[in-house]
Amino acid sequence: MRCGCYKYVEFFENGNSDGQSNIIDGNLFDLCGGTSDYITARENNQEENVVTNNAEETYLTAALDCHLDATDPDQSPLYSVCPLGDDPTQSSPTQAPQATKICRDSPLNTFVQNTTRDCAWVSNTNNNASMCTERKYSSHCQASCDVCDNCEDARARFEYNGQQLRCSTHATDALCEDEDFARTCPSSCGMCW
Repeated sequence: MRCGCYKYVEFFENGNSDGQSNIIDGNLFDLCGGTSDYITARENNQEENVVTNNAEETYLTAALDCHLDATDPDQSPLYSVCPLGDDPTQSSPTQAPQATKICRDSPLNTFVQNTTRDCAWVSNTNNNASMCTERKYSSHCQASCDVCDNCEDARARFEYNGQQLRCSTHATDALCEDEDFARTCPSSCGMCW
């Protein structure tokens, strides 16, 4: 779970942490290293040492718990924003992306029978029948298919920088910094409306 400069991660078993602290249970990291800008230099990895900030940890664990409860597949999942109140930090990093959180179509093309198609094509009823009846396409073209009641990631494959990707397997913090990717995977990228 990441918000502003802080990132909270829970580890449940020992294993290779690839440069991250791997304390079992909760780990809070300050990705800005006490400044207001993200530190991205490889030689200055801010995820090697945990930090203590009770207010941030409480806020992020509440957000994580709310997300896990709301998306429990054994219940009726709700893909909406959790009402947690204000973030306890006063400032956010100046380099963080600020995409607008409104229901939109993905600006990236999806694949329909191995052919790339945009949302205008997906929602066009002149193409045999609208593809909006299939959830994998309506989740990609939420505004055009008029399914803005649930914020969810695109379920279909989509084209991103010449590659075929899926939100379920490719959403990373780095890719979520790209607004087009974040609009395609709004739930994974924290861009729900």
